[in-house]
Amino acid sequence: MNEGKKILCVSDRHYLDINAERSKADYLLELVKNNNYDKIILVGDTIDLAKTTVLSTKCIRFLDYVKNKLPVGTVVALEGNHEWPVDLAKEIYTKAGCTYTDMYRFKSGDKTFIAFHGHFFDPLCKDPANINNRLIIKFHHWFDLIFNTNIQRWIRSRSSWAAKRLDDIENDAIVEHSAAMAVKAASTRYDYVLMGHTHNEGITKHLRKDRESVMTYVNCGSWERETYVEILDGKVELKNFS
Repeated sequence: MNEGKKILCVSDRHYLDINAERSKADYLLELVKNNNYDKIILVGDTIDLAKTTVLSTKCIRFLDYVKNKLPVGTVVALEGNHEWPVDLAKEIYTKAGCTYTDMYRFKSGDKTFIAFHGHFFDPLCKDPANINNRLIIKFHHWFDLIFNTNIQRWIRSRSSWAAKRLDDIENDAIVEHSAAMAVKAASTRYDYVLMGHTHNEGITKHLRKDRESVMTYVNCGSWERETYVEILDGKVELKNFS
C-alpha cells in the first residue's frame, strides 16, 4: 500500500501508565492537531491496558479527536504487549475509527516499510498473557500510584548493582531486537523496519545477508524521551516532541 506524503510513527505513549500520565502536556494530541498527516501509525503500547482498563482523560481526548476529526482509517494502531487483553484493545481502537493489527506494510516514495511493536522478539514479553508478566506490571502500576514514584528509577537511585543489572537487561534487549529486525528485513527485502518496545529511539543501518545491500532499522522511542518519527516521500526523520 502506497501511503500519502506525510506519515507519523509514534510508539510507547503508554496512556494509563501513571508515570506517563504525569507528563506536563499531551504532546501527541497537539502534534496531530497541528499537522496534516496522511497516515498515523501507532507502533504499539499506546494504551497501557495491562495496568488498568479505566481510560484516562488524556487517552479519551486523543481517541475522541481521532474519531471525530480524522477520516476513518487514517490511524493504524499496532498491537503491543501492554495492549492486552487484545479483544478489549481492538474494541477501543475500532470504535475510534482506527485500523487495529499486529503488523503493517506500506510504501512511501520508492521505499518499502514494515512496522510492528517488536515484543514478540523479546523472550520476556512475547506472551502478553503470561501470568508472571501480568502480576509484575500490575505491581509496578499500584506501587507507583500509591507511593507517587517510579519504582524502576527508585531502585536505580538506591542500588548501583540493581541499576547496572537493569541497564544490562535493557541493553541486551536493544541488541537482540535490532538483530532480529535486521534478519527479518533481510529475508523479506524491506528497505525499513519500524518498531518500538525498547523505549530507545534510533536509526541504524544493517547489511543484509547478501552482504551487499543495506536495510534500515528505526525505533520510534517512547514518552520518556518524547521522540517520534516522520516519513515524507520515503525519507525518514527522528524528531522530538518538545
